[in-house]
Amino acid sequence: MINMTETKQLKLILVGNMSVGKTSILHRLVFNKFSEEYRSTLGTDFLSKTIYQNEIITHIQLWDTAGQEKFWCLTEVFWRTSDAVILVFDITNEQSFKDLNFWYKQFKSKSGVN
Repeated sequence: MINMTETKQLKLILVGNMSVGKTSILHRLVFNKFSEEYRSTLGTDFLSKTIYQNEIITHIQLWDTAGQEKFWCLTEVFWRTSDAVILVFDITNEQSFKDLNFWYKQFKSKSGVN
């Protein structure tokens, strides 16, 4: 019997204010590591992860975007081809939580995802 395997590709984008932990989440998801060092993302960065489950192979591109306003024009092009968004906020920064509505609206208007 031939073993049928389905392959999927997903592009996820992490968005939120600057310094909320997007890069830390990305590194935890991909490498299962956490670093307390802060490194500001300039523009965008991405890592890939492949998940094998129930004869389905899912290749995930995880895109890390800069939260600084001066980089927004650089990151908007990556929103258009995203399949989903991960909204990130800092639990010690109430404003970063309030701004999630802004980030969600930006994703909805630029990605075309329903």
